[in-house]
Amino acid sequence: MSVFEAILLTIITEKVTRIPLENRVQVEELESGFSRAVARYGFMEAPDVQEAIERWSADGVHLEPLEVSYFLSREKIVAGARERVGTRTADRIFAAMARNAGSVSDFFNIPANRVVELGSRVEM
Repeated sequence: MSVFEAILLTIITEKVTRIPLENRVQVEELESGFSRAVARYGFMEAPDVQEAIERWSADGVHLEPLEVSYFLSREKIVAGARERVGTRTADRIFAAMARNAGSVSDFFNIPANRVVELGSRVEM
Protein backbone atom coordinates (compact mmCIF):
# COMPACT_ATOMS: atom_id res chain seq x y z
CA MET A 1 0.00 0.00 0.00
CA SER A 2 1.37 3.40 -0.97
CA VAL A 3 0.92 6.66 0.91
CA PHE A 4 1.04 9.97 -0.95
CA GLU A 5 1.14 13.51 0.30
CA ALA A 6 -0.21 14.91 -2.96
CA ILE A 7 -1.58 13.43 -6.15
CA LEU A 8 -1.67 15.59 -9.25
CA LEU A 9 -4.63 14.37 -11.31
CA THR A 10 -4.99 15.09 -14.99
CA ILE A 11 -8.15 14.10 -16.84
CA ILE A 12 -7.77 13.69 -20.59
CA THR A 13 -10.61 13.33 -23.05
CA GLU A 14 -9.33 11.26 -25.97
CA LYS A 15 -10.51 11.40 -29.60
CA VAL A 16 -12.12 7.96 -29.33
CA THR A 17 -15.59 7.10 -28.08
CA ARG A 18 -14.53 4.96 -25.10
CA ILE A 19 -11.39 3.97 -23.20
CA PRO A 20 -11.12 0.38 -21.92
CA LEU A 21 -11.30 0.25 -18.10
CA GLU A 22 -7.88 -1.42 -17.83
CA ASN A 23 -6.34 1.61 -19.61
CA ARG A 24 -8.34 4.23 -17.73
CA VAL A 25 -5.93 5.29 -14.94
CA GLN A 26 -2.14 5.34 -14.71
CA VAL A 27 -0.32 6.46 -11.56
CA GLU A 28 3.34 7.44 -11.48
CA GLU A 29 5.29 8.12 -8.30
CA LEU A 30 7.30 11.34 -8.35
CA GLU A 31 9.73 12.78 -5.81
CA SER A 32 9.00 14.29 -2.38
CA GLY A 33 5.72 12.47 -1.75
CA PHE A 34 4.08 13.57 -5.00
CA SER A 35 2.42 11.30 -7.52
CA ARG A 36 0.88 11.94 -10.90
CA ALA A 37 -2.33 10.22 -11.94
CA VAL A 38 -3.72 10.41 -15.45
CA ALA A 39 -7.33 9.36 -16.07
CA ARG A 40 -8.37 8.95 -19.70
CA TYR A 41 -11.93 9.02 -20.99
CA GLY A 42 -13.42 8.81 -24.45
CA PHE A 43 -15.46 11.73 -25.74
CA MET A 44 -18.68 9.77 -25.19
CA GLU A 45 -17.85 9.10 -21.53
CA ALA A 46 -18.41 11.36 -18.53
CA PRO A 47 -15.22 12.05 -16.53
CA ASP A 48 -15.60 10.64 -13.02
CA VAL A 49 -12.96 11.41 -10.39
CA GLN A 50 -14.56 9.09 -7.83
CA GLU A 51 -14.39 6.20 -10.30
CA ALA A 52 -10.75 7.03 -11.04
CA ILE A 53 -9.96 6.92 -7.31
CA GLU A 54 -11.62 3.50 -7.05
CA ARG A 55 -9.53 2.27 -10.02
CA TRP A 56 -6.20 3.27 -8.52
CA SER A 57 -7.32 2.05 -5.08
CA ALA A 58 -7.61 -1.38 -6.71
CA ASP A 59 -3.89 -1.06 -7.57
CA GLY A 60 -2.90 -0.77 -3.89
CA VAL A 61 -3.26 3.00 -3.41
CA HIS A 62 -5.78 3.62 -0.66
CA LEU A 63 -7.46 7.01 -0.38
CA GLU A 64 -10.08 7.90 2.19
CA PRO A 65 -12.74 9.93 0.31
CA LEU A 66 -13.49 12.09 3.36
CA GLU A 67 -9.79 12.93 3.81
CA VAL A 68 -9.11 14.00 0.22
CA SER A 69 -9.12 17.69 -0.72
CA TYR A 70 -9.57 18.73 -4.33
CA PHE A 71 -8.04 21.97 -5.60
CA LEU A 72 -9.70 23.34 -8.73
CA SER A 73 -9.03 26.42 -10.79
CA ARG A 74 -11.84 28.81 -11.59
CA GLU A 75 -11.98 31.84 -13.85
CA LYS A 76 -14.54 34.57 -13.35
CA ILE A 77 -15.28 36.23 -16.67
CA VAL A 78 -16.43 39.85 -16.52
CA ALA A 79 -17.31 42.32 -19.26
CA GLY A 80 -14.74 45.09 -19.55
CA ALA A 81 -15.09 48.69 -20.70
CA ARG A 82 -14.57 48.68 -24.48
CA GLU A 83 -14.43 51.49 -26.96
CA ARG A 84 -16.05 49.65 -29.89
CA VAL A 85 -19.84 49.77 -30.27
CA GLY A 86 -21.66 46.45 -29.86
CA THR A 87 -18.86 44.41 -28.32
CA ARG A 88 -19.78 45.38 -24.76
CA THR A 89 -23.23 43.75 -25.11
CA ALA A 90 -21.70 40.57 -26.53
CA ASP A 91 -19.15 40.51 -23.68
CA ARG A 92 -21.93 40.86 -21.10
CA ILE A 93 -23.90 38.01 -22.69
CA PHE A 94 -20.81 35.78 -22.74
CA ALA A 95 -19.99 36.66 -19.09
CA ALA A 96 -23.59 35.84 -18.06
CA MET A 97 -23.43 32.49 -19.87
CA ALA A 98 -20.13 31.68 -18.12
CA ARG A 99 -21.68 32.50 -14.72
CA ASN A 100 -24.61 30.19 -15.45
CA ALA A 101 -22.43 27.27 -16.57
CA GLY A 102 -22.61 24.04 -14.60
CA SER A 103 -20.42 23.26 -11.62
CA VAL A 104 -17.00 21.76 -12.29
CA SER A 105 -17.30 19.55 -9.20
CA ASP A 106 -20.61 18.14 -10.50
CA PHE A 107 -19.17 17.55 -13.99
CA PHE A 108 -16.19 15.58 -12.63
CA ASN A 109 -18.21 13.87 -9.85
CA ILE A 110 -16.20 15.45 -7.03
CA PRO A 111 -17.81 15.86 -3.59
CA ALA A 112 -18.60 19.59 -3.35
CA ASN A 113 -17.77 19.71 0.38
CA ARG A 114 -14.16 18.61 -0.35
CA VAL A 115 -13.37 21.25 -3.03
CA VAL A 116 -11.14 24.30 -2.71
CA GLU A 117 -11.43 26.67 -5.67
CA LEU A 118 -8.57 28.98 -6.62
CA GLY A 119 -9.59 31.56 -9.13
CA SER A 120 -8.77 34.57 -11.17
CA ARG A 121 -10.77 37.34 -12.74
CA VAL A 122 -10.66 37.57 -16.55
CA GLU A 123 -11.79 40.83 -18.11
CA MET A 124 -13.03 40.67 -21.69
